Amino acid sequence: MSKSMTPSSTRFTDPTRRAVMITAWHTRRIRAATAFVAAAAADRLSQKVSSEVQLQLYGLYKIATEGPCTAPQPSALKMTARAKWQAWHKLGAMPPEEAMQKYIDIVTELYPTWLSGSAAKSKGRADAASKDAKGPMGPVFSSFVYEEESGNDLTMDAIHGFAREGELNNLLKCIESGVSVNLLDSEGRTPLHWAVDRGHLKITEALLSRNADVNAKDHEGQTALHYAVVCEREDIAQFLVKQNADKNIKDNDGNSPVDLCESNWPWLQHEGKAD
Repeated sequence: MSKSMTPSSTRFTDPTRRAVMITAWHTRRIRAATAFVAAAAADRLSQKVSSEVQLQLYGLYKIATEGPCTAPQPSALKMTARAKWQAWHKLGAMPPEEAMQKYIDIVTELYPTWLSGSAAKSKGRADAASKDAKGPMGPVFSSFVYEEESGNDLTMDAIHGFAREGELNNLLKCIESGVSVNLLDSEGRTPLHWAVDRGHLKITEALLSRNADVNAKDHEGQTALHYAVVCEREDIAQFLVKQNADKNIKDNDGNSPVDLCESNWPWLQHEGKAD
């Protein structure tokens, strides 16, 4: 089959065989496209791809290779994993063949001559690139790892665990024993960050009633209110604002809670405290 000939123009008329041919054709093309993208990602002189497009490619790749997203939504603390999950999840039940074609179309728009040059340029380094290209979306913009906390990359104290799991009595015992309510874990998160991330309003109330810093920042510059808006926990967000949480405080990327809020919360856009 020539490069210009798609399966629809072949002489095969049997529907089942044509379907197999089309799937095989798309599979070969997307493999070539991902190999090319991997090589391009490893090439410092290659055109840079925006994070938005990388996420789009990621979602399409996952649909094409694994089908609809069934993985659990990552914690808002893992922003990259959450963005990748959303890019995959929002595509719903898109047919794999359609996802393959859309992926190829995007790569072709980015690199119009990729197909003619992919075999010559990518063959020698595609395997290495697929292992070594570590852009924001990972190898070939297609590596999805459900990022969750583990003892290998996160160190926390008991008070953080109690806040995360909503164990109010144990949390209070920690505080009464002299543990700081603003103790930081290895990522700069306080118990308040954890309580808000997991949606524990009572824990949040208990921490703030015991002088937790409502505007404490983690290592990414985000406060509990940032977490509340990203997790779409409106009741907790309103409570935080009533407790003088700063709606306009910026994280390390220059985003305030107001900037990150995608929900229709008019009270958050208004000046002053929540009603």
